[in-house]
Amino acid sequence: VPPTETPLPPTEVPPTATPVPPGQDLVNINWQLATMTQAKMAPQPILPGSQIILFFDPAGTYNGIAGCNNYAGSYTVGQDRSLTLTQGQITNMFCDDPAGVMAQEQQYLHLLQNVQSYAIGDDGSLSLYTNDKWILNFMPGPSPQ
Repeated sequence: VPPTETPLPPTEVPPTATPVPPGQDLVNINWQLATMTQAKMAPQPILPGSQIILFFDPAGTYNGIAGCNNYAGSYTVGQDRSLTLTQGQITNMFCDDPAGVMAQEQQYLHLLQNVQSYAIGDDGSLSLYTNDKWILNFMPGPSPQ
């Protein structure tokens, strides 16, 4: 009596969604900062009349407006949504409108240097998490020209 052959499982892997390369969900969007939140404190809204923008280029650089000055640098993204921002150039202007904009800018630029990871929310928002328990919350702004 010949042995019964056990059919082999199919070797084809079923098609799956192509994974998005790390950081592709960050690029080519003008992210507008909405709030800065420390740990469990109430979110600090951005000063009315000021605008903080962060733009990630696919080439691994970022730039934006910090409320008064323009800034730029480079970034790296890990598979686990880790994010490291390396400060580059910052213009050296002084602004006094709205009141407090320079203090807000200094805080923001300091927090950017401490970013460790990011997440994209269901509403399309971007959250940057720092190593000292701050969260920078951005919303997508108008498309870059």
